[in-house]
Formats: sequence, structure tokens, C-alpha cells
Amino acid sequence: MKLRFRDSMNWLHTWSCVVLGCLLFAVFLTGTLAYFQYEITHWMQPEVEQIQHKDKAINQAQAYLNTHTENAPRWTIVPPNERFSPIVAYWRDKNTTGRFSVARLDEQGNEINSRATRGGEFLYRFHFDLHYMPVFYARWLVGIAAMLMLVGIITGIVVHKKIFKDFFTLQFNKGAKSWLNSHTVCSVLALPFHIMITYTGIVTLMLMYFSWAMNMGDGIDVASSRHLAIKPQL
Repeated sequence: MKLRFRDSMNWLHTWSCVVLGCLLFAVFLTGTLAYFQYEITHWMQPEVEQIQHKDKAINQAQAYLNTHTENAPRWTIVPPNERFSPIVAYWRDKNTTGRFSVARLDEQGNEINSRATRGGEFLYRFHFDLHYMPVFYARWLVGIAAMLMLVGIITGIVVHKKIFKDFFTLQFNKGAKSWLNSHTVCSVLALPFHIMITYTGIVTLMLMYFSWAMNMGDGIDVASSRHLAIKPQL
């Protein structure tokens, strides 16, 4: 017997959400906690003191870089704010091709010796780099998971043809039906957020996912060209 369109959408909705549901839960959990990454880092590194005089601290950071980075063609200073207390300086030595060197400085321009933890930065990076695998493959995996979630959202709307009517139906002590009602209520309530957070997550890395389209449109090899995006390590 031939499946109806809604039946096929029901199958697609179920399996697209189940396959990578655990991964998406980890991405959403760490992404939510990453909103408080600076506060988490400060909690895990209480020895880092809040800088009171920003201008003085920036001048001291410049003096530090002039002294310690003679071979660096370029360096960057990230000033402190009310949430991010130390000054962060990073640079790359022109004689090396390794990672950027990073130094966290106090108000006097001295390096801060804090306990070895990345704090909230670990959570921020984990939610799209996954930490335990190469960054390139991790971002592709997260992107595929986000795409499947978008498919799950759209097919879920198609499957529930009475989605807004069912939103006001919540039956208790009905076993599986109660769980299904709760699922519908929660999904409809957060539907705009789910759509936007998934779509914008994919768009954020679209140059990586659709580099072939850029190559065809502009004749530029995006995959082999250098794109620099740096965030200081906490």
C-alpha cells in the first residue's frame, strides 16, 4: 500500500530527530551554558582579579608585546570589560607556522599564572567543535545534525495538522498520550526559537558548508584561501 504524504513525513520526522538527538542535546546544553562563559571562567579561576584602570592596562600590554614579541608581524590586544577581567594578547611568530601564542595579563602587564582550566571557553567551543575530534569533522557533524533538526521541525509541523489546536490539549495520567501531549505543547511553545536557533547555526558556518557555491560564483577557491577568526583562549 502506498504511503500518504503525511505518513512519510511522520517516518522522516521520527528518524531525523532520533538519530542525532543525543548530540543535539549536548550541543544545546553547552551552548546555553556558554552564554555565561566569562562568569564560569571567573568562578573556576578566582585568582584572576578585575582590572580597574583599562587605559593603564592596555599601555602595559603594549609594553609587554614590544618586549616579548619582536618577531611577530602583527599582534592583537583584547581589552577587558565588566565580564572579561584580564587583558588578552595574542600573536604569531613569523618564523613559525604553529598556533597563535596567547598571554593573559594583569593591570601591571604581568602574565597571570592561574590554574590550568579553560573554564567557560571549553563549553563555548564544545557546542560546535565537540572537543574530542578534529574541528573540521566536528563542525560538519554539528551542521548535519542541525540540518536534520530543521528537517524534523518542518516535518513535525506537517505531521501535526492540528498543531495549534493540540497545543491546548494536555491530558494527565493517560500514559503515552500524556507524553505526546507534553511533547506537542513544548514544541509549539518554543517553535520560533527552535527554527531560528537551528537556521542561524547553519548560516553561521555556511562558508564552510557551501564553499563550492562561492567558488562557482566568484571564481575564488574559498576552501584553500585563508580566513582568520580568532577568539582568545580563557
